[in-house]
Amino acid sequence: MYLCRTIRRNPHSGSRLMFRDRPYDHRLLIAGCLFAVFCVAWWAIPPRKILPLLSDTRGALFLLVLFALYVARPFIAAPLSLFSIFVGYRFDISLGIPIALLGTILTCLPPFVIAQYLRGDSGFVGWLSKKGEDTFRTTGGVRGVIAARLSPAPADAISYSAGLSGVSMSAFIAGTAIGELPWATAYVITGASMRNLTMGKIQLDWRVFAIGAVIAFALVAKPGYEKLRSKN
Repeated sequence: MYLCRTIRRNPHSGSRLMFRDRPYDHRLLIAGCLFAVFCVAWWAIPPRKILPLLSDTRGALFLLVLFALYVARPFIAAPLSLFSIFVGYRFDISLGIPIALLGTILTCLPPFVIAQYLRGDSGFVGWLSKKGEDTFRTTGGVRGVIAARLSPAPADAISYSAGLSGVSMSAFIAGTAIGELPWATAYVITGASMRNLTMGKIQLDWRVFAIGAVIAFALVAKPGYEKLRSKN
């Protein structure tokens, strides 16, 4: 935490100036820089053009490049569904599902770790952290992450929220693995059914998202209701 000095005119002393130190949260500056990097990467490295180029790559080189892309995915703002579809296209369902799930866990870790570093007790970041802590304290770490993953919320937003909220690494990984398994399975099956790789706009049936949202609500409904009753 750094101090930022502000200058204010003292109304009781004419033209004399009075200095006051106020806290400056450097985490907001870091978050802003990361957001700028995401915007530039999204414009410069379109993921829909990168993945088809790997369709003819084979062997260890393919796995190495795929690993690197999973790690870099949050920083190029690529939809996670594209990767699961691509894995399903390249592998059969029995092999594609575990690979996609492991890749999903891997690609969700960088935002989670970054958010853990940005987490603080003061300012806007501190307010977000406290709200998140209260939420996950009510639902439980693993249950809360599972519910969030089953909902249609963006994967990276969930990772950042969990990191800011102080969710443990083990709870985050377990919740991500369970909650993302249905989505990874659905997108891998979609990719495996393709005859030609098409990275255009691919959308699951809206009823799939509705079912996920209902299950997510059911997971948190009871602890949420008990929390509300305890306040009244």
